[in-house]
Amino acid sequence: MNDFTILCAPTSRTQAYLQAIHTAGFTPSRVIVYGNAYSRNTTDDRRGHHLQIFQPDFNIPLEKTIQNAGWSVSFIDDDNVGAEELVTILTQQQPSLTVFSGFGGQLVPSETLKAAGRLLHIHSGWLPDYRGSTTLYYSLLQEQRCAASALLLSEAIDNGPLLARQYYPAPDQQTDIDYAYDSAIRADLLVQVLQYYLDNGQLPEVIKQTSTSEMFYVIHPLLKHLAITSLNES
Repeated sequence: MNDFTILCAPTSRTQAYLQAIHTAGFTPSRVIVYGNAYSRNTTDDRRGHHLQIFQPDFNIPLEKTIQNAGWSVSFIDDDNVGAEELVTILTQQQPSLTVFSGFGGQLVPSETLKAAGRLLHIHSGWLPDYRGSTTLYYSLLQEQRCAASALLLSEAIDNGPLLARQYYPAPDQQTDIDYAYDSAIRADLLVQVLQYYLDNGQLPEVIKQTSTSEMFYVIHPLLKHLAITSLNES
């Protein structure tokens, strides 16, 4: 089962994705890691505390995770997701499906979208209601719960074909929300979508979006604090 490629930056979200994919027993045809080579071996002592879903171990270096899995990998020392070397490798691979985990806030250029085939992204928010940045905190403030949505990237932000979405219970105040919780819920839904894809030879049927939403922008620190203090202490 290796009919997909992974395109990723050296981030905590990528650590969660790769560990979850390996734990699920999936094998990508290739992993392409772009970004600063010096950061790919770093570890991060983050904690998920009482997460009821997959709990990533951020103390394992990204490169070690890939080595342990025995996956084919290419490292590209360029932070640009449109880098020529990156696009060339994707063009040579001609992937049917590419899992994407880039740097936060980075938009994927058209040449990468074209070379990647279908580019699968997991957004931490219920689409189309929560589009944009840090929607996890807006969801906590308004609904006291969070969600993740799987979509195929297009040039419009959070507006490509929607494949799956799921609500998750709110974390507690002791959980590192930005790294552990956000990464974990995205990894959980990603594995579900990949399981469906590998079992059925196709992606889930596109979900018709019947509503629209305003675009959310990076949340103000005060609102973020209010969202965290609204959570259970443990």
